[in-house]
Amino acid sequence: MKKLYVALIVILTVILIGIFVYWINVPKINYSCNVDFDCVIIDKHNCCGYYPVCANKNSQPNPDFVTFTCGLSGTTSVCGYPSIDRCICLENKCFGNSD
Repeated sequence: MKKLYVALIVILTVILIGIFVYWINVPKINYSCNVDFDCVIIDKHNCCGYYPVCANKNSQPNPDFVTFTCGLSGTTSVCGYPSIDRCICLENKCFGNSD
């Protein structure tokens, strides 16, 4: 019985570590803004690769993590991406604009 409890504790520990590592690496993309200057073009990434979006300049994308999780899950995305020339802040949210 003691071995069962030890095994359960080890399994739960591994799961919790996995969740913690995942949470640290998940891209943190913030779309909020107050002025246009708050917004920049970043590579959000998807399972096809490069995917530009307008987001807050303090966002923390993680393209390598997105690629890794796509590989693990076998997920695919629609390939192609929007053409963004500049970013604007509209109603406190960053949007891409193409001239």
